[in-house]
Amino acid sequence: MAGQFSSDSFYVVKAIRMILGFVGLGDPAFNVVNGADTAIANATNTNDRAEDLYTLCAYGATFTCTVGQKPMLTAPLWYAPAGGGPFGSTTMTDRHVITNGMPTQEAILKLAKDVTVAPRQAFNVAIEWFPFARLGNGQGGAINIDLDSLLKLNQFDGVKNVQCMLDGILTRDVQ
Repeated sequence: MAGQFSSDSFYVVKAIRMILGFVGLGDPAFNVVNGADTAIANATNTNDRAEDLYTLCAYGATFTCTVGQKPMLTAPLWYAPAGGGPFGSTTMTDRHVITNGMPTQEAILKLAKDVTVAPRQAFNVAIEWFPFARLGNGQGGAINIDLDSLLKLNQFDGVKNVQCMLDGILTRDVQ
């Protein structure tokens, strides 16, 4: 059955990590690797749009970790740093490196109390997206449109990566 281990295994969740990564197909690096591909030639999204998408997803979505029928943790995506992946900056104006936290083991969301997934118990992590309401009531305020994170994610014609990792210890039954 989906959402549970197939054998009598326990899993002890000790940390949660959210990985967010976006690269626009308008990035010149794609042309070097893939040539003048039609999809890349028609790409409209740049890495500036990738930065916007990162912000919308980090602040415009929450995740809920559920074990059995009990929600164990609900938080925004930015709350659980990735603890890995590319990190740094560049002097090239068309290249940007954005990550969800520092790439170290210390930069992850360590749970104060371990969460145990018992044998044959269901578990999942669900991400809920919500739009940002219009600011300024359409009267020329700072943002004069609704910002829908999921809509922007689906419209982005680049590399999109939104993952959740449950770090912990898996114990198996003895055969």
